[in-house]
Amino acid sequence: MAQDTTGSKYGFETTTGLTIQQGFFEESEEPKHNIGTCVAIADGRCFHYSKAGAVALSAGLLNVSALAIAGHEDCDVAAVVAAFNKQVTLTPATAAVTVDQYAEGYVQTRSLTGAGQMRKIRSHPAAGIAANVVVTCYDPFTIALDATTQANLIKSPYDEVIESAVEENIPSGVPLIDVQAGYYFWNQTFGPAAVLSNGAIAAGSVVVAGAVAGSVAVQSAFLFPIVGTMMLLSVDTESAAVFLRLGV
Repeated sequence: MAQDTTGSKYGFETTTGLTIQQGFFEESEEPKHNIGTCVAIADGRCFHYSKAGAVALSAGLLNVSALAIAGHEDCDVAAVVAAFNKQVTLTPATAAVTVDQYAEGYVQTRSLTGAGQMRKIRSHPAAGIAANVVVTCYDPFTIALDATTQANLIKSPYDEVIESAVEENIPSGVPLIDVQAGYYFWNQTFGPAAVLSNGAIAAGSVVVAGAVAGSVAVQSAFLFPIVGTMMLLSVDTESAAVFLRLGV
C-alpha cells in the first residue's frame, strides 16, 4: 500500500494544496521541502518548514532566526549584472562563505546602483575571505547592478533557528515537538500555540520574546518584534496559550 503523505495522516488537513512529505509531529535529518515552505491547515494554523541550528530545540519554546554575520553585510558587487540576470558575484570582505549557507535566503541590494531589490537565493558555492562568490537567485534582478552596488546576504529566518534570550532577535516560530540539532521540522508561526511564559501575563496582552530563552513576555515598550497575543491568563514559568502572529 502506498504511504499516505497528506496532512490528514497526521491529524491535520492542509489548505494550500501541498502534499507534505513530513508529518507535523516528525523531524527529519534530510530536508523534505525547501526551507521556508509555508503550509496552512484547516483550523487556521500556519507552519513554516525550518531547520534547527547547532543546538536542539524543545517543544513549546519560541525559536528565533540565526544571527546575522557582519562580514556578509555590505558586500561589493564584483561584476556588472545586466537587467534580468539571475546571478550576481559578491565579495564578502571579512568572513568566508560555506556551500549554500544562504540557500533559500536572500540577496538585498542596499545602496547605489540597483538598490532596493531583494531576491531569493537558489544556490551558491563556497568562498574564502575576500574571495568572489557567484550567487544564483530564483528570480532575476530587474534593475542592472554594477561595481558601485553594495549588497547584503541574509539567511532565511527559518534556517538554523535557535532558542535565545536576546529579545531583539527575529522570532521564527514554535515547534510542536523536540527537535535534534541540525534536523528539519515544521515551525508553527500563526494561530493558537503552547509557549513558555516569562511572567504572569493577562489574557489579551501583546507578547514579545522574553528574556528567558524560548519564552514570551508582555510587551512593555515597542522595542521588540511582536510574537502574538495571550489567549488566557498565564503563570510564570509555565506553558501558556498564545495566538501566534509571526507569519502566514
